[in-house]
Amino acid sequence: MNLTKEIQIEENKDIKFKIFSDNIIIAKRISADKEQRKKDIRSLFMCVGHFQELAASDSVGWMLRGGITTGNLYVDDVMVWGEALVKAYYLEDKVANYPRVIIDEKVIKETTNLKQLEQYICKDSDGLYFLNYLANCHFCGQMLMEGFEVMKKEIGHKFDEKLMQKFYWHMTFINNELDKKNEEKDKKYRLTMSN
Repeated sequence: MNLTKEIQIEENKDIKFKIFSDNIIIAKRISADKEQRKKDIRSLFMCVGHFQELAASDSVGWMLRGGITTGNLYVDDVMVWGEALVKAYYLEDKVANYPRVIIDEKVIKETTNLKQLEQYICKDSDGLYFLNYLANCHFCGQMLMEGFEVMKKEIGHKFDEKLMQKFYWHMTFINNELDKKNEEKDKKYRLTMSN
């Protein structure tokens, strides 16, 4: 969160963070101007992606899921409410299932054919679109592998079928992204379930 505030670009200046329970809200005012709107959406994608990347890395080893949508939202130091919160929570709680941030159809329709945003959007085998949080991550294989090991140690032998599905989804996504990047340094890093 502090890093987002420290990166001095215009689009980051009004990103807001709100934490309650085990939820983190990352909110951004989106301009009505078409060109600025693209920059605002890209800034939000980058911020959420960076947060998810750091969470999956060796710093904490968390698998996150969530939802990105547009709509009315009010955020201040005390409260947060609005239709965007309800929809994002629904995407996280009922739709995401795996450690992915689902992108609402409203946002997908708005970003179709925008070259500067396509690297951030993946379509999964179930037809849902999600944020490619590794779009801007280069030479990150080691930190992701170490984060995965932290996750496995934290869980220990308490794996159940649902948790295994999430781990395998996470592992497959990261390995596929590292393969696509084809960065020589990362070729030796592969996430596996064996110890």
